[in-house]
Amino acid sequence: MSVHIEINLTTQQLTLLDDKQVLREYSISSAINGNGEQINSGCTPRGMHKIRIKIGHDCQVNTIFKARRPTGEIYSPELDLQ
Repeated sequence: MSVHIEINLTTQQLTLLDDKQVLREYSISSAINGNGEQINSGCTPRGMHKIRIKIGHDCQVNTIFKARRPTGEIYSPELDLQ
């Protein structure tokens, strides 16, 4: 399987592995509606997935997205107060 990621929805953790060696770990946030596979349910689907596209890979850090598209805004604490 070589380099792959595993997501633990219980601990909200993403682990990047090379075979069984842990390379990195990150905190994640899954769907507020919980886990599930029903289409348009707003749930986080479980199972094996393949990454098709990297959304925002060429965007500035803290870019704000709406519907997977950059809005042109960059997040700041001041923006959060509006």
